[in-house]
Amino acid sequence: MAKPRQPGDPPPATRCGTLYGGPDLLRAPASSSVAYRPTGPLLGLRNGLLIALETIARRVRPQKDSPFQFVHARGRLLDSDMQAELIYAGHGQNQAYCLSQVFGGDHDLVEEHQGPRLDIARSLRDRFSSESFVFAEGLSAQDLGALDVQMASMPAWIKQRVFIQSDWTRQINGLRRSTRQEIARILRKDRFECELSRTPAAAVHFYEQLYRPFITQRFGQSALVVDRSTFLRECRRGLILRLIRDGSVLGAALLRRIGRTLAVVWSAADVELDRDERRGISDAMDYFSLLYGYIQRCRWLDLGPSRPDLYDGVLRYKAKWGAVATSGWVPQTSIRWACPQRSAPGRYFLQRHAYILRLEDALTGVICCPQAMSAEKLRERINAVDTAGISHYRVLAGPGLAPGLAAAYAESQNGHSTVLALTDEDNAMNYLVAKPTAQPIS
Repeated sequence: MAKPRQPGDPPPATRCGTLYGGPDLLRAPASSSVAYRPTGPLLGLRNGLLIALETIARRVRPQKDSPFQFVHARGRLLDSDMQAELIYAGHGQNQAYCLSQVFGGDHDLVEEHQGPRLDIARSLRDRFSSESFVFAEGLSAQDLGALDVQMASMPAWIKQRVFIQSDWTRQINGLRRSTRQEIARILRKDRFECELSRTPAAAVHFYEQLYRPFITQRFGQSALVVDRSTFLRECRRGLILRLIRDGSVLGAALLRRIGRTLAVVWSAADVELDRDERRGISDAMDYFSLLYGYIQRCRWLDLGPSRPDLYDGVLRYKAKWGAVATSGWVPQTSIRWACPQRSAPGRYFLQRHAYILRLEDALTGVICCPQAMSAEKLRERINAVDTAGISHYRVLAGPGLAPGLAAAYAESQNGHSTVLALTDEDNAMNYLVAKPTAQPIS
């Protein structure tokens, strides 16, 4: 349960509006005490441009000022008993994430050092092995050109946003029935108060008591925690949504308007809540964010970034709101990777992940199937991860998939899926580049 208020806690933030928190979802806009605040298109464009420039600067500065990283590690493959070897070379922004994609826990460092980009690229070429998982970021195609392997490229993050209808009834009825019922149940059970604030006290409390503990606990070593001064500066540009029950703030989200898009910049829940309670807090905050965006006549609710894996829990959660995946209009760091396909760890890795690659300027989902799978099972597997905004799926199918059935399925999808047949001798990395050497099976 959440901690009761203590004498040293900050006073409740001064409200600048409240959102209706009852279970009757259709009456929410009329029952909320929040006024529409019009913003001119030039102001939205200015804010968006400033945010984009600052975001790019934050990404470029570490690459320019910090040495590049080289890591060579061995350990147990995630969720298996197989051993794996990994080489990472790059500017380090997503190093922990890359290691977490391969290793299930502790791993042994064989070698680790820092240096200029060209030196790190040389270390990668010298230590490269066809039996290693390889991840690289911030290195050019020329740096990687000497490696005797095809490398897939994926954005480090995927943005997801929800289209906001001009009619609230249509918005609610457009949600999945299970989502509508779950939100109504949460609001009926927890009786949240939802207030909106722009006070410094609310921002400090959000950072110290919610955001920093939540991100640290949830993501562990791969956590990317924004520094306090940056966090508070961003809060001054937006509005803080606070979820309250019995006088305690259980969750908060920073909302910022950019033109006709309302962005959820950061959100966090009280770490002392159990897992089910935190899930309810997350659902409620996203619902209230959608409600506020509707009242402000926005056209999109930006739910923020997710990792580029169709099996990723955060990405799948946002999809239930009807979120559309997009690269975003601020350029994302790319992660290049390769795996030892002709080995059991490599095949297991490809089957466990369904990465979203950037192929020919489009987001493409890659699904690797076990060797024995019928066309019906293939359809079920693709439908289970089908995400709005993914323009195409490239399916790597083992020899157990009947070619005629797979081709008929691919044709029925009107070009939405390309099914490629792999033999035991094929290297799957050759099928994950922009122009694969194989042709669709027929």
